[in-house]
Amino acid sequence: MSETVSTHEMPTVAEAASGGLPARGFPLLDHLVEQLSRRLADFISTALSGDDPLAADSCAFLLSQVQATAAGLPGGRSTGAGLAEAAEPLERLRSAFQLDDIELQLLVLAGLPEQHEGYAQIFRSLHPESRPRPTLALAAQLLGNDPPRRVELRRKLESGPLHTAGLVAAPGPEPFFLRNLTLADTLWPVLRGIDAWPERLRGERPAVALAGLDRWLRGAGAAAVTAIRDDALCTIVVGDEDPRRAIHRGLALVASAGRNGLGFQLPAADRETVALLQVHCVARNVVPVISFKTAEGGASAALPDLSQWPGPAVVCVRSGAVELPSR
Repeated sequence: MSETVSTHEMPTVAEAASGGLPARGFPLLDHLVEQLSRRLADFISTALSGDDPLAADSCAFLLSQVQATAAGLPGGRSTGAGLAEAAEPLERLRSAFQLDDIELQLLVLAGLPEQHEGYAQIFRSLHPESRPRPTLALAAQLLGNDPPRRVELRRKLESGPLHTAGLVAAPGPEPFFLRNLTLADTLWPVLRGIDAWPERLRGERPAVALAGLDRWLRGAGAAAVTAIRDDALCTIVVGDEDPRRAIHRGLALVASAGRNGLGFQLPAADRETVALLQVHCVARNVVPVISFKTAEGGASAALPDLSQWPGPAVVCVRSGAVELPSR
């Protein structure tokens, strides 16, 4: 490869996480937090006795959250300034995974324990096992409790985009409506614009040399650069005998397209981690450059199916070391 004479600095992980975030506030998220707080307060005031101190304290907390949001206090609803510049993370998730209103409310309900300890304490007081999480029974009470709506809620959580994308889970052996509603690992702080990654996902940020790759980027790599710039639904495979050089070229493609990119090395068989990476990259508007660990001895390994990834993904491989599913 030609000797490089200049480098392109990729954004820091924090910059990649916040690049494109609205300058002030998160209107969609705050609106849904306010809406769910109102519904939760109404449910508690109806379900619990009027002289129950727990009901009074819970409703007072929830109404304080509603007022703070409506007044635009810290953590409250934004006036919307900055939305013209970039969408907030929750808006990106809604667009990428085609989430409807109920699915958005389920996603936010799952994350409320991370919003404030007051929500966690309320969920603990309502939970049959005193856990600080909303149950699916509570979700049904808040979002529609008649039989058809319960069936629809179950469909959304067992076969809809919340499930297939790994945004929300309801694991456990318990009967369905007694299970806990949980949000994807470390997603809530990202929805609030905080640079947080799950322990198993740590992006690399090497300096990317473009000068020595000019001819390749204008030739063999040109179509890939265009696809990344246009946010096309595609998997771009970069192969090289040297895996590190393949990653470097993949990051160069993303940088040339004017997009934020981060490099990741993942186990090829770990579909759950791949799904979690997808959620975090979509929320951040980051193009992943993925290197999969192949089988021992360099044997060919099948990669996870990336056909449902809602945008470009760059996969870097050692030539002949993987089998990539069609997309």
